[in-house]
Amino acid sequence: MTPEQLAAIAARNAARTQGKWKAAPHGETFHLQVDGVWHAELSIGYQFKSFPYPEEAAAQFKKDAAFIAHASEDIPSLLAEVARLTAVIEHDRSKVVDVLAEANAVLKNYGWLAEGRGSYAFDDDRWKDEFKVCMDSLAKVLDPMRGIASDLSDSPIKWADIVAARSMTDALTEAEKRIAEAACNVVDAYSEFDRPYCCDGRMCGCQGQSVHDMMKHFIRAMVKS
Repeated sequence: MTPEQLAAIAARNAARTQGKWKAAPHGETFHLQVDGVWHAELSIGYQFKSFPYPEEAAAQFKKDAAFIAHASEDIPSLLAEVARLTAVIEHDRSKVVDVLAEANAVLKNYGWLAEGRGSYAFDDDRWKDEFKVCMDSLAKVLDPMRGIASDLSDSPIKWADIVAARSMTDALTEAEKRIAEAACNVVDAYSEFDRPYCCDGRMCGCQGQSVHDMMKHFIRAMVKS
């Protein structure tokens, strides 16, 4: 729903007769009362083929009259809830923006790792410690995201509802994956600067991966998490 649609609903709600609405039975119809005062007569027609028996039409008429009357309370409540959830989304989105900015700053600060040892001499392996500092810094930057992920106050609880909600975000997830792959492509574009991360894989558990391989691994891991 667009902001314009919400604004139109809010405008119609503001323009209606204000007060507590009630559908009071009156013969075969209902009187719409506002704060206990007669306001209008509700009359809803049904096709005979839909309700072959008068009592069925009367029962449905009663339900529809209740729906109309309760709209005076339901619509404002729904508008308030949409406004509250919009604020929650914006609050979390702002946190994500801050995290991305800090993560980009960390990656920029340690971008030299993609080019080799930096200022370290050829026999000085302390540059590997810098890679760990980079990863630890990224982990610290991501802490606010863990708080958002663990907050279930506005999330569905039943599995069926969770699946339905997630299906609505599939398109967004795919977009995030495309962005991650685009970032990995940028790393690949500078392959001439790539260096072995540790060894050829025979001396430790690095499996012979390069610095760029490790960078792409963590980029993709951020999306999966």
